Amino acid sequence: LSYFFRQTLIKAKEKYYLTPREFEIIKEVLKGKKNEEIASELYISIPSVKKYLASIYSKMEIKTQKQIFEKLKLIYKIIIAATYTTYGSNFAVSD
Repeated sequence: LSYFFRQTLIKAKEKYYLTPREFEIIKEVLKGKKNEEIASELYISIPSVKKYLASIYSKMEIKTQKQIFEKLKLIYKIIIAATYTTYGSNFAVSD
């Protein structure tokens, strides 16, 4: 993961008070995995995945997985803008 993407995930975890398990779920969603795949990967039931997703949606004030991406995109833009403000055009974006 790129530095900025990692920072985006960390900021989202802090901003929305995500539990460690919710954070794991969100990372799997971002990898494009379906609920069944997430359940298998994390050794939990599909209803548990749905429960965690409902909690994530509530904390992030969203209704769909697509909105997770939109919220993270906004956080990402804020991090990039803050970095640019701090370092100007002299900062390099790398993995």
